[in-house]
Amino acid sequence: MKRLYILLLINIIFSIFTISQAQVDYLELYRELFPQSEFKNQNEEESFNETVGLLSKINPDLLYYYFELHYRLNILNITNPDSNFSTLFNYHRIISREKRSNWAKYQVQNIEKRVDLGIKRNKMESYIDDFIMTEYIIKPPNIDLPVDSNKLDYINMIYYSQLPGDKYDKNNNYFEKCRETIKKLVYKLNKQADEFDELLKSEKIVFIENIINYSPILDNINSNRYSITTNFELYELIFETFNDDFKTNPAIIIESNFYPINAETNFKYSYTYTAQYFTGGSGPSFNFEPNINLEPIFDIGIGYKFKLREENRIFSYVDLIAHYIKCNITRIDTLKDMVLFESTGIKPNEWRFTQEVLLYDLEDIKHNSFGLRLYTPIYYFSRDLFIEIGLTTRYYNLSYAFKVSDIITFTYLNGDPTTYQIVETLFVYDEEKFVFNGAVAINIQPIKQWLARVEFLTEPSLKIGVRYNLEF
Repeated sequence: MKRLYILLLINIIFSIFTISQAQVDYLELYRELFPQSEFKNQNEEESFNETVGLLSKINPDLLYYYFELHYRLNILNITNPDSNFSTLFNYHRIISREKRSNWAKYQVQNIEKRVDLGIKRNKMESYIDDFIMTEYIIKPPNIDLPVDSNKLDYINMIYYSQLPGDKYDKNNNYFEKCRETIKKLVYKLNKQADEFDELLKSEKIVFIENIINYSPILDNINSNRYSITTNFELYELIFETFNDDFKTNPAIIIESNFYPINAETNFKYSYTYTAQYFTGGSGPSFNFEPNINLEPIFDIGIGYKFKLREENRIFSYVDLIAHYIKCNITRIDTLKDMVLFESTGIKPNEWRFTQEVLLYDLEDIKHNSFGLRLYTPIYYFSRDLFIEIGLTTRYYNLSYAFKVSDIITFTYLNGDPTTYQIVETLFVYDEEKFVFNGAVAINIQPIKQWLARVEFLTEPSLKIGVRYNLEF
């Protein structure tokens, strides 16, 4: 028996691509038809539940044929497919799947008439396209097996009510009871559909999923027999629920980025200082080459999203964002406080002098770094995953200073040292640079209006950041 359930389950799963189903204890629901004593262990019970759940989503009528097959094969030990309902079950399963497929195609066709944006269409169709299947050509089997339509109605009544029924009594007319059950259900669905606009989006999605669970009464699989129809179309509800998800809205942008891989911007310059001897004439010359790198660490920015097109597609908007950039400063040169040279002179019996030329690195490195970036989308994998391209420019301003002091110190005979002359030369470096880059950014939107971004620049460098779009 376990093998039968597993084989049927695998067959159905591959046929309809594992359509999700709310957890329902069908063994409890149909306990009057299937005493638990018929099952050897929990695995058999779980297999039964999953199989019945999947079959009911195709067409609850199939449960009748499946239950008959179960009884004849596992209780009566009838192995002939033409005698144990196996052939009839497979025939009606294929026919029901074709009806369900035609219904799903009808929904898809109407969605495609309204929606030309691929990612939006895919999102809407994802609720129903699992039902679409390749068409089969199958002839009705030439089998003379009695079908108890009254029991079939009894099984359907239990499914649509989702309540365990009383023990089956062949003397009761279950057609009218089933019809009344479906009528109440359809009335409830119609009422909810009339109030659909008032529902929250999450409630709309739940309602759509519930409708799909009861879709056999929407796609004329059952409605022809019970003469009950709904006053709404599923594709209209799906369209209303998701239509606005893909709209492009203007927004104020706030973002921050970190640079796990960055590119350096180099500032290098050269100065020459020639000392003058106190006693006359030019002294040695010294060449100074400060060499400094700026590396972006993180940035924060604010900008605006300009809407260009109504829906999320290529070039649907342009983001213009200004950034303040915090940089790491790296010294490459070896400049430091040092004595460049010393010179001495003596006037016998009167005085002597010392001349020192000293370098003082002021270490007062200042920088201002700002950026301006322009982005636009080029490809959407889905509403929440898309690629942007852009242009970025960074403005750097770096200032740095050091000085050279020429100090002459006299020492008079029998006197204290006296500083006679100090000459200071201040060297100031102040430079501006602009760095331009192309950019490709991958965006993931885990939460509405929040984006996680990975951006590649042509320097090359890598940015990882988050962005908040305050839409209006």
